[in-house]
Amino acid sequence: MDSTDTWNYFTYFITTFMILLFSYLFYKTSIGSNQTKKIKKEGVKATAIITGIKSQSGKNSAFINVELTVKFTTHVNVNITTNTQTAISSVDIPKFQPGESLAIKYLKENPQKIVADIPHPLSRDKAK
Repeated sequence: MDSTDTWNYFTYFITTFMILLFSYLFYKTSIGSNQTKKIKKEGVKATAIITGIKSQSGKNSAFINVELTVKFTTHVNVNITTNTQTAISSVDIPKFQPGESLAIKYLKENPQKIVADIPHPLSRDKAK
């Protein structure tokens, strides 16, 4: 086996690895996006109480990606504590502190899966 054969095998391996990696990332992204769309469309509305907030972005922007920990009661009176991720405007930070209420939607079949039922920060600016 000469160096050309070795280089070809290495190139095939790297190419195959990269294709598999991008396919996996695309698949995971589309599954999450589809689930969010399903919750927004078919989810049950509820009001949750925020119990925690964590910033998830160190970027310099007027919008902050946050993970909110919330608790709420389902339509069958089961208490749930779970997390959701959303983007908020930096001027809205006081509205998302522990003890504040938050409109959410959740899946009946899996109430741990929720989305914050708030408009995206950019959509609010367009409405003005």
